[in-house]
Amino acid sequence: MNRFILVVMSLVCLTSSSLLLAEQRSDTDKQILGVWQLQFTTPDGAAREPLVVVGKQYGQYVAWSMVNGQPEPFRSVELRDEKLICTIDPSEQPEVTVTLECSLAGDNRCTGIGRYRSKNGGETGEWKLTGKRFDRADFDEYSEWKIAFEIPDRGTQSAAVTVVSRDGKQYAWYRGRDYDVPAREFVLDGDRVELVVAGELEGGEDVEATFKGVVSGATVTGDVTIKTGGRQGSFPFKGTQSL
Repeated sequence: MNRFILVVMSLVCLTSSSLLLAEQRSDTDKQILGVWQLQFTTPDGAAREPLVVVGKQYGQYVAWSMVNGQPEPFRSVELRDEKLICTIDPSEQPEVTVTLECSLAGDNRCTGIGRYRSKNGGETGEWKLTGKRFDRADFDEYSEWKIAFEIPDRGTQSAAVTVVSRDGKQYAWYRGRDYDVPAREFVLDGDRVELVVAGELEGGEDVEATFKGVVSGATVTGDVTIKTGGRQGSFPFKGTQSL
């Protein structure tokens, strides 16, 4: 059984009646969204290669830093003057605030500057950084799936899920109208699959959708359970492999 847990934003409006595939992203999103491997040396002389995941929720960029295999959200992410500026209060050093400013450098690469400042205002520092985004060629396997289900009074809900594998582990990315983010959890065990997307709605309410199904060739069928505000509902879903 392979597991990948990555906290992300998502759902209820989780999907929309219009399916968003990668080629329908804006030119800017095509260059920014995804998993980035950064490289830099901090002022204390430590060489670091953190993974940063960039997604989108309700038209706003969101990002997470992977720390010891666990996701840690940046508290602010904005695109300003062609620079993606991400700010985080790292759990490993809660006394400082770190800001990364990155510009695209072509061919899935970026360059930029990292800065930190102590919260008491007494210490600051900065360093140069480079980064490379993972693309299809970096994965051992790659597939795309179209999924759909019916919600009473809401009609057909559609989304796309990309599944990739690398070094024996599998990962998933979810794309709907309001969300373009990695799955919180993806498990494939034989022909059984589970996909979890969780986060909060536009108004701030927590929401989670869990897809559980059975894969048969190029099709998958099962049920999706959506939980929000103490309420939940389950609906049958089906999907087909599109790539």
